[in-house]
Amino acid sequence: MRLTLYLIFLFFSFTLFSQSITIISPTEGYEFDPFRNTADVLIDVQNFVVADGTGNGHIHWTVQESTGAPIIQPMKYNTNPETIDVVDGKSYIVYMELVDNSHAPINPPVNATVNFSIASFTGINGDLTEIRSDVANNGAGGYYRLLNTITCRVTYLDASTNRIWLQDSDNSGDGEISGVVIYDPLGAIQNTYTVNDVLLLDVLDVQSKVVNGVTRLIPYFEQSFSPINEPVPTQIITIPDFNANYENYESELIELENVTFDDGNGVTTFSVDTNYNLTDVSINSIIKRTEFASANYIGEIIPSVELSSLLALGGESNGIPEIYVRDLSDMTLGNNDFMLINDLLVYPNPTNSDFKIKSNYNSIKSISITNMMGEIVFNKLIQNDYPIDISFLSSGFYILRISDDGIMTTRKLMKK
Repeated sequence: MRLTLYLIFLFFSFTLFSQSITIISPTEGYEFDPFRNTADVLIDVQNFVVADGTGNGHIHWTVQESTGAPIIQPMKYNTNPETIDVVDGKSYIVYMELVDNSHAPINPPVNATVNFSIASFTGINGDLTEIRSDVANNGAGGYYRLLNTITCRVTYLDASTNRIWLQDSDNSGDGEISGVVIYDPLGAIQNTYTVNDVLLLDVLDVQSKVVNGVTRLIPYFEQSFSPINEPVPTQIITIPDFNANYENYESELIELENVTFDDGNGVTTFSVDTNYNLTDVSINSIIKRTEFASANYIGEIIPSVELSSLLALGGESNGIPEIYVRDLSDMTLGNNDFMLINDLLVYPNPTNSDFKIKSNYNSIKSISITNMMGEIVFNKLIQNDYPIDISFLSSGFYILRISDDGIMTTRKLMKK
């Protein structure tokens, strides 16, 4: 019985108080990005006081690069992180062991080893087309470094999701124009850009990703200069051309002519993350997706007439072609029926009885209110910021049409 208790005591003593060293980071087999010249090694030591002659001992350790010989490092008298020099495309082995104050390994031996590597990058001497071609040929996940200055344009900024759409300017002279989405979760881009900025891109370190079939570039470092702001040249194409070659137009600014929304019934409004069919005169169709939650057409009535011009960014969703309209100004009608009234305010909304309409224009406004069956239930000329009584209306949603100084827009109105 006593022997059994003694063995149990030894077991728990060894489990609870055994000495250990663990390399916490990097983990075994980890691959660092290539845009660095150092890597940090973090350790954890238990039940062993690491010190310079005043503790249980210290740490001997080595660093081995690729197939080279292990290089002995200075003796380690603390458990602080260590920073080691690294080179792109190389692999490393870090070995650490606990030793006593006479530099002899403790008994039983306690040590730790980790293998890790530094990824390599592909140098880009061309433009965005070269990166897209490499992703198409070799798959996503690769790293790229721009080796020359290229000219590209900002076609859209989606601040809510840290995305920037860029389109190059045929820097390589091969006749190819390419667009790409820059997704910046790391906050690597420090400059502030606006749509139509022309960028002279000097430095760009990125990794490629593919999300729902669309190529994204994750920046690690970016340096550019924007000398001018001018409209981005568009490519006028047809729906059949885009549907057949959508990957060639991915993330590029395109223009379609004479197209109509199938859902344009004068009542239905644009919603976020929704697909809408566009049709041309030959009944060819394409998906227009409301990709941008902050777009100023969200909540607006879908145009019910033909669009003479529609600008959009090309895209796809896992092999299904689709386009993304940026804002109201991308949709051109033959009249002003879908222009935006600047700083339009409808308040309170929802309302129990009355509401007001206010804008930068002080002219008399023509308004009409339509129920969800398409029936006009109110029609009047009003002054700017003038109370409008709708207490007689039943509770529910209505469509408010406002004409101000020759410009018309719509809003959803809720009567409580």
